[in-house]
Amino acid sequence: MSTFNELHTMRNNLLSILLLLFVLLPFCAVSKVDLSDDLESVLKQRSQYSHQKGMRIDSLKQLLYPSMDDDARFRLYNDIYEEYYTYRFDSAMLYVDREE
Repeated sequence: MSTFNELHTMRNNLLSILLLLFVLLPFCAVSKVDLSDDLESVLKQRSQYSHQKGMRIDSLKQLLYPSMDDDARFRLYNDIYEEYYTYRFDSAMLYVDREE
């Protein structure tokens, strides 16, 4: 009798899981479409984001001056590196070399 109850409980659990999957799957598909639309919108604004990033980098570069102490120069090079890292990796590596 115990085995029958366990099988009945397992079957009910499996049916509940399957029902839950069938209910939730359409929502997952909708969220992928929503993300695709968001991505497309962001990509359309790429030049604006690129301009903003360039302005931040230029403003950091303007803070560099010849008589800076080594610690301040190192921190500023690191800040410039951080800005460049996801933007232009080859430029980021240039500032890593300057830090050394």
